[in-house]
Amino acid sequence: MQVKQDVELSTIIDECLAELEDGEAALIRECHLQEPRTAFPIFAKKRRLSQKALSELRTRALDRMRDSLAARNIYSLGDIL
Repeated sequence: MQVKQDVELSTIIDECLAELEDGEAALIRECHLQEPRTAFPIFAKKRRLSQKALSELRTRALDRMRDSLAARNIYSLGDIL
């Protein structure tokens, strides 16, 4: 049962990330999902983002990801599991 839930969660996250812009999806993947996680300052330096641009990208990416999950009636991990 756990494997099925992991696959379903992975599929949902991949679908949501596909709806985001490249920079937004990269931020969520690299700084939140992948192991080892990339620190925000390193991500910003690699993408040549100012501190303000990084802050705006973080806010926008997480808001859009939350909206994409909400469109699927997912508001917490309990809705998937």
